[in-house]
Amino acid sequence: MGSDAAGWLHQGMANRLALDMGFNMDPSVLSGTVALPPIEIELRRQIYWALYCHDKLSASYTGRVCTVLVCCTTGNISFL
Repeated sequence: MGSDAAGWLHQGMANRLALDMGFNMDPSVLSGTVALPPIEIELRRQIYWALYCHDKLSASYTGRVCTVLVCCTTGNISFL
């Protein structure tokens, strides 16, 4: 397996893990269910944003389909 294919595979796993963990959700939506400290909210935001940007850049480089879409983001997208 080439390095591009392996990178795409690992990027997809990271994206799915982040989506499963709710990194794509607006923290104000989560405030009623679980109390997150502000530092964790900021870290989750930064991780999601980094994965989102890397997905777009790697998709344009490799010609593959983007896996993280704006429609996957719940709530207000301005938290990004």
